[in-house]
Amino acid sequence: MVHAKGRHFFTYESLWAKEKDTWSLALNLPIVGQEVIHFSYKNVLEGRVETSGTFANRISNEAKNPAQSGLNELFAKSIGELLFMLEREDSLAFGKKWTFSLNPESLIMESDMSRQYLFRVKSFEWDDFYQRVTFSLRKRLADKKFGDVFRLELFVSECTL
Repeated sequence: MVHAKGRHFFTYESLWAKEKDTWSLALNLPIVGQEVIHFSYKNVLEGRVETSGTFANRISNEAKNPAQSGLNELFAKSIGELLFMLEREDSLAFGKKWTFSLNPESLIMESDMSRQYLFRVKSFEWDDFYQRVTFSLRKRLADKKFGDVFRLELFVSECTL
């Protein structure tokens, strides 16, 4: 994970509890131990995605300024919108904001979150399931280039549906 204070490397387990509109990650951080972040997207239609857990607190506390806190919230909202869109058939309002690109190597989903920021999900290395998924909040730079301001890169070794 790359964010305001640098990089974190960890192993993880995740659970998508669709009936509760929640996605949880249990992160096993070296030296620190296990920390958790929950993304609750039940109020995403009102523009709110709530995060909780020890890792959510860590990210919030490491924000360098109010602008970084806003980016953390925008990243969480982006995750919530993606989960909502993937889960529900009635999510056409969000579907209009998303673009999809599929090729033999990868699946890319993108959504403009504001005039300055783009949320991107790239899934690749397919073998029964995508073995690598990158979630990134990207800032628009000059000459149609982007820079990641927040990135969560997951390597999946096992997937149970």
